[in-house]
Amino acid sequence: PLPALRAALEERSEEKWVDAVTRAEREGYDGDQIANALEEIIAKDPIGCHRFMENMHRPPQAMAVINIGQECDEWEQAMRYSHEMINGALSSAWGVLPRVPREDPWADNVDKAHAEVVGNSGVVMKLNGMTSRY
Repeated sequence: PLPALRAALEERSEEKWVDAVTRAEREGYDGDQIANALEEIIAKDPIGCHRFMENMHRPPQAMAVINIGQECDEWEQAMRYSHEMINGALSSAWGVLPRVPREDPWADNVDKAHAEVVGNSGVVMKLNGMTSRY
């Protein structure tokens, strides 16, 4: 499976990559063994390889149910933007945002994350165009 992983990464073949990763996991290879096997190919094009692997393993969308804890005071539950809600929304958005650096993080073609918080009364908060500078 390791030669198949190398070939799939070099070709940037999604189908071959998924098959090779599945076989490697089934045969008991750990992350260090896989990383060592791919080291030479990654060295040729580190950003391209990491971008491909991240696209293969990071979900493009996420959804989370965020609850305000029962131990919160009544005034905290009445807030439109509670601390827990903001943290939960940001965590979900950052969980799907690709982390491979770009030359210009603000360029139009750079992946951006968006989040909406929906409460009992509808959409209460929108976070648009978040991007990573690193």
